[in-house]
Amino acid sequence: PRRSKAKESVSLPATLRPWQEVSIFARTTGYLKKYYVDISNEVKAGQVMAEIDAPEVNEELAVASATLLQMRASLLKSKADLGLAQSTLKRFKTMRETQSVTPQELDEKQSAVDVAESNVQSATASVAAADANVRRLTEMQRFETINAPFSGVVSGRGYDVGSLILANPTASDAKPMFKIAQNDVLRAFVNVPQSAALQIKKGMEVNVTVRERPGQVFPGTVMGTTNYLDPTSRSLLTEVKLPNPKIADGTFALLPGMYVQASFTITHD
Repeated sequence: PRRSKAKESVSLPATLRPWQEVSIFARTTGYLKKYYVDISNEVKAGQVMAEIDAPEVNEELAVASATLLQMRASLLKSKADLGLAQSTLKRFKTMRETQSVTPQELDEKQSAVDVAESNVQSATASVAAADANVRRLTEMQRFETINAPFSGVVSGRGYDVGSLILANPTASDAKPMFKIAQNDVLRAFVNVPQSAALQIKKGMEVNVTVRERPGQVFPGTVMGTTNYLDPTSRSLLTEVKLPNPKIADGTFALLPGMYVQASFTITHD
């Protein structure tokens, strides 16, 4: 006979955080044309949240598209000129064999071919630059539509219809258009004391309770730890993955930011 391993339940305070949370900023300058979601609304990944009216970008795109057409026409002309110059040079080389043209005339036609080839290269580069500008402005135009990056709940809205939105990512006072939090799965952060830190393993089960939901237990799983004790509190920061079910009225049972109790079953040798 031998003594069995001792087990004890350790209950520790924890704080809930969304599975992921993001602030959505505008990538193009304009006026808020319309918003389709508001605070507390649930959104799906890719769902249209708002539209921005950016007439300057639209006009720039129209000008850039016209410039691209001009550059392409110029390239076609340059290629035609090159073809003519090459044909003329070929004829002059044949005529040179019969001494019908002078060496000077043949050199002039060769120089004309070289110039035409250079013009084709320049026109090709101009077309590439104009095409890149069109693609850039087309991408900017797509930013006039704001889409949800993932499924979640809108936790903030920063602008009303008609508000001027400046797309300046370097501005310190830039205000996000929306804030989205994914609440169907939450993260619970627990500071485990040194006495139990070595028994915390990835994948172990955790039971979470909250005073506002009496009698309910929410099962979670340890995702991992920092593997480092805070020298001030001598505690191990542990992250717990916690599914967040919905209740009868369709809302989530738990809210990010809640103060909860996380219970670990610790085994001692």
